[in-house]
Amino acid sequence: MKKSEKNFAGKIKCVIFVLETKQQSNMKEIKFSDLRNYTDNNSVVLTGITPDTTASEVDEFFHETGFFDETQKVTEVCHLSDNVLGEDGRSDLLIVFSGDKCGNPMVRLKLNMSGLGIKWTSDFIDNYAKDYISSAE
Repeated sequence: MKKSEKNFAGKIKCVIFVLETKQQSNMKEIKFSDLRNYTDNNSVVLTGITPDTTASEVDEFFHETGFFDETQKVTEVCHLSDNVLGEDGRSDLLIVFSGDKCGNPMVRLKLNMSGLGIKWTSDFIDNYAKDYISSAE
């Protein structure tokens, strides 16, 4: 595991208590049903991430790990707001990026094996719909 992966995963574990103050964040909130507007070519979903994770932190991490090449950049981070368990539920973030290709699939698998949940948006829609109120819309 690369040092940057360990630092990112460590940061996520260390700041999970921030979930209680998410209303202080200016991060865009979206519903699960809004995910249908995104594709695997311009987005992924990070599962179980604290909502105060910034676009620059994710961008830096994706470049350091090789998930992104030099042409890709995180353009937006959105918090999925309608988990059926409310604030007691898992916190998931939609990561939107520039470029016309998805991130490196081998790096995504490696990061998933290290405990960081990076899901293709289409897979997340198929596999996590039961966790969200607006999935039936």
